[in-house]
Amino acid sequence: MPTVHIYKRFLLARPESPAPAGYRFRCWQGVRDIEHWLALRQLAFEAEQRGVGQWNLAKFQAEFLSQPWWRPDRLWFAEPADGPPGGQPVGTIALAQRGVEGQRQAVIHWLSVAPEHRRKGVALALVRTAEAAAWDDGHRRLMLQTHASWHAANRFYLAAGYECG
Repeated sequence: MPTVHIYKRFLLARPESPAPAGYRFRCWQGVRDIEHWLALRQLAFEAEQRGVGQWNLAKFQAEFLSQPWWRPDRLWFAEPADGPPGGQPVGTIALAQRGVEGQRQAVIHWLSVAPEHRRKGVALALVRTAEAAAWDDGHRRLMLQTHASWHAANRFYLAAGYECG
């Protein structure tokens, strides 16, 4: 089993979450977004060496739609502002709530950005969007995990204000 790093961040105020120039954000719009998400995941993780097995409709169903934390308004997509609304997204993130009732934990889940759209503010704006939603849900602490070998992801989370450990 690959080593993972667990990150946490404590929120002191509701984060601002505007989409970066040239992009717009939207939530899940229905089953057609499954193919969009699968294509984006494949593109975003194809260069990674760990944890990137092929996904399909059944895997998406098991990982998202059948989970008790699943909420359509907690899965966001970033799209180029000059593209068609509801077209192929270039970034995505989900906000999960894990744990038992009364002790739920907000968890950043499956942040992905297509390689040609990285380093343009998309990932940070998606993270801040999820953090703002967590704040609105009453959470002040967020958690996430990523593979230790995904160095760019680890650097990103540290730069975004997350602490490892």
